[in-house]
Amino acid sequence: MGHTRMNLCRTICSGFALLFLMILPGITALAMAEGGQAIIAFGKVAGYSDEEICVPVTITDNPGLASFRFRIEYDAEQLTPVAVERGTLLTDGALYSDEEGNDTGSLTFLWYHTQDVQGDGELAVIRFRVASTANGDYPLTVHYSPDDISNAALETVPHTVQDGSIHVDQKPTHITINPPDKLWYWAGEDLDLTGMTVTAHYANGTSKAVSNYSVTGFDNTQVGKQTLTVTYGDFIDTFEIEILAYLPGDTDGDNEVTSDDATYLLNYTFFPGLYPINQDCDFDGDGAVDSDDAVYLLNHTFFPNLYPLK
Repeated sequence: MGHTRMNLCRTICSGFALLFLMILPGITALAMAEGGQAIIAFGKVAGYSDEEICVPVTITDNPGLASFRFRIEYDAEQLTPVAVERGTLLTDGALYSDEEGNDTGSLTFLWYHTQDVQGDGELAVIRFRVASTANGDYPLTVHYSPDDISNAALETVPHTVQDGSIHVDQKPTHITINPPDKLWYWAGEDLDLTGMTVTAHYANGTSKAVSNYSVTGFDNTQVGKQTLTVTYGDFIDTFEIEILAYLPGDTDGDNEVTSDDATYLLNYTFFPGLYPINQDCDFDGDGAVDSDDAVYLLNHTFFPNLYPLK
């Protein structure tokens, strides 16, 4: 009786094993079919208003392709199709599109060939003109029939199609600047942009402060006036600063010590932000810079030996 049960178990296990071996190729083929789909992706791109933007159409995991046909819905108020061009993968075959004079919000294009194109790459490039008022995200919704994506044997190519999109930022028409607080420098000082703002202005009437700008033209070794250039994208504006020579007592930076320097120093004691100094002006040595130092400096201009400067 024990031998009979053992033989029966062996028979059942053998049957399951045989059945599994028969099913296994089918499971493997199914897994390969699911994992072997071509992916056709319409690009997600970004650009500026009032410019052309190119949207690539690419294919990966390409098993061989001989034709496709797509219809794209887009925002006709902000996007205008300019052209549908061959991608780098399509060297042969016929490409047709209906973008000329198209303002319907629907663009159709197709390609076919007698032979399969192999490999991954760019199938097409769609060029759109973006309106000057565009701002934000604009979807590109793709419609198609699965049978329109086929190989040279007229077999439908297993595939997945991904929609595209265009993100548009307003392009500035010009910039304006509010110069920094510090416009006077003594030779050797570093550039200080505290208080400076750069504002970008747009065609739709809006504006905003920007930060990713550059400032060039500053040279703290060259005495005199300098024009500094502010650059933001394609736009520039300028402001002027002045480098003053360092001479003890030359508080106004004209390269000589006169009674004007005493006046400048007196003004500094009341309006330090308007009359900057970078030298030690405590000429009387009392530990403070005040009107007494301005008097001391004035006396120096008449009696330099009696009122020496440090």
